[in-house]
Amino acid sequence: MYGTYRAATITAVTDVTCWVLDRDSYRGILLNTTMKKRERYMEFLDKIPILKSVEPYEKARIADVLEPLEVKTGDEIMKEGTEGEYFYFIESGEVSVSTIADGEICMLKTGEYFGELALLFRQPRKASVYAVTNCYLVSLSRKNFQNYLGPVESILKRNTQNYDEYLNPNNNSQHL
Repeated sequence: MYGTYRAATITAVTDVTCWVLDRDSYRGILLNTTMKKRERYMEFLDKIPILKSVEPYEKARIADVLEPLEVKTGDEIMKEGTEGEYFYFIESGEVSVSTIADGEICMLKTGEYFGELALLFRQPRKASVYAVTNCYLVSLSRKNFQNYLGPVESILKRNTQNYDEYLNPNNNSQHL
């Protein structure tokens, strides 16, 4: 694939049927799959309001590093108090956000995001998140979050002020 010598020898220990895929075909399949993934995620990212100011080439870079995650109804996605390693976008489905102190504080749906506080401020997770329905999420690792969301980091930080009323134990508001 990379124009280098083979790194290993494989010897069959029983009768086998071996299929061969040439380098050009493999690269073509890989490129086609990568481009379809990019197009799908670019279309999704275009619908995220916070990313409206991000240039198309920057969205393409983000799309290339998004990791898909399928979760079932009732699954815990994030746990309050743990270290945050991922930032999540909801591609489809609905999740519940809750804290130990206040219980459920809000519901998030398709096109919304969560998990940024722990990554922005290097603090433990402020809430737990559970899937209310079967969900398809896409995530950015801490490293990719820092590398690729630089253009919107100030917006994300500004938006965290909205959370203060929900994370303050003296506040009974139920809206985000």
